[in-house]
Amino acid sequence: MGLETSSDDTNTTPKKAASSLRPKQRSQSPSIPPPQIGVRFGKMIKGYKEKYDLENKENSGVGRSNSSEDTKKSDTEEEAPRVALKKVQKSLSKERFVIGEKDLLVEAAILAECSHPNVISLYAVGCCDDNDVQYSSHTQILPLHRINFIMIDQLKFTLRRKISQWKAEKKGWFKSKKHRDLLWLERMMVVKKVADAIQYIHAKGFVHRDINPDNIGFCDDNEVKVFDFGLSKSIGRTGVNNHNEMTSDGGVLGGNDNETYQLTGKTGTLRYMSPEAALGKPYGFKTDIYSFSLVAYEVLNLTKCFSRIMEHSSFTKMVIEGLFRPVLNDNLPLTIQKLLKRMWSPDIPTRPSSKEIVQHLDSLISGEERHLLPKSKSWIKW
Repeated sequence: MGLETSSDDTNTTPKKAASSLRPKQRSQSPSIPPPQIGVRFGKMIKGYKEKYDLENKENSGVGRSNSSEDTKKSDTEEEAPRVALKKVQKSLSKERFVIGEKDLLVEAAILAECSHPNVISLYAVGCCDDNDVQYSSHTQILPLHRINFIMIDQLKFTLRRKISQWKAEKKGWFKSKKHRDLLWLERMMVVKKVADAIQYIHAKGFVHRDINPDNIGFCDDNEVKVFDFGLSKSIGRTGVNNHNEMTSDGGVLGGNDNETYQLTGKTGTLRYMSPEAALGKPYGFKTDIYSFSLVAYEVLNLTKCFSRIMEHSSFTKMVIEGLFRPVLNDNLPLTIQKLLKRMWSPDIPTRPSSKEIVQHLDSLISGEERHLLPKSKSWIKW
C-alpha cells in the first residue's frame, strides 16, 4: 500500500484548495529501496576515521571501535557519536538512482539547517568515486551536486518495531497497574517528542511529507528521532538557506499553518498520506498533522491503522475520498480522542497546528493524572 514519489515541486505559490482542482496526471516513479548503509566508506574517509575511529560494518551502519584506548577516556571527554552512512546504491537502475540521489541532496540540505534532540543529526556529507573521496562537516557543506553520501545518527530500531515490542509487553495480564501506567506514559512521551520534532521542522519552514512509523527511530539512549527527509520541502520561503524568523514559542513570524501550496501530489506513504496530498490538491504544513495523527493512534492503540482495507480502490474510496477513520477505543482519555479527531479531519483549518498539539500535550502530561491515563476498568486492553 506504500507509495513513494519524487519531490519535484516547481511551484510553491500559496493557493486556496478547491474541490474542483484535478490531480495532476503523471506516471509514478517506481519506489526506491532503502539505501545501503556503510560499505567501504568507514575505511575510505580517513579524516573522519581518525576523529571517531569508525569501523566498516556492511549494511549495519558505522559504529565505534572497542579498542583499549576507548576504556581509558576521562569522564569529562565527549563521547563520540554512533553514526551511520547513507548512500544510494549504484546497482539501481538509472531512473531510480537519479531519484534517490536527488532525495539525498534534499535531505542533506535540510538537515544542515536543523539541530533538535528529536530530529536526526547530520555529521558530515561527502562524495566518492573509484579514485577520489571528499567529505566535509555539515557546516562546511560540499556543493550539492557533489554529494552522494551523508553521515547521520545511527538508529537501533524504528517506531514500527517499538510498537511491536510494546504490543508484546502489554499482553501479560499479570502486570501490575503501576507497570501498565509506566508503559502508557512511555508511549505518551514518544508521541510528545515526535510532536516536538514536527513543530521544530515546521517552524524552520519545512514540511516533512512522509511522517510514518518507519521514519521515526530510536538511538542507543532510546531518544526518539524523526528521520528520512528525502521527500521534505521548504515552503513559504524561496530556498533552504533563507531563514524564517522564529518566535520564542516556536512559531514562525508571518507564517500561516493553513496556507496551501501547489506541490507534488501523492508524495509519501499512502496509508499515512493526507487526503489533499493523495488527491493532488494544494497542501501545506497540515499534511504532516494528518500523518502524525495516524502515527499517534498506532502508538497509543498499538494497532495498525486501516489494516483491514486491502484493496487500493477501497482505500481511496473509504479513506481518501470518504470519512472513514480509525475506531477510537472508549478507554482512551477523552481529551486525546478529541485531539486525534481534529488532527485527522479532512478539513485542513480544523486540524490543529503543530504548536497547538505540543501545547495541548504539555498541558495534558503536566496536568492531573486522571485526565492522562486510560480508564482503569479496562486496563487489560492497554
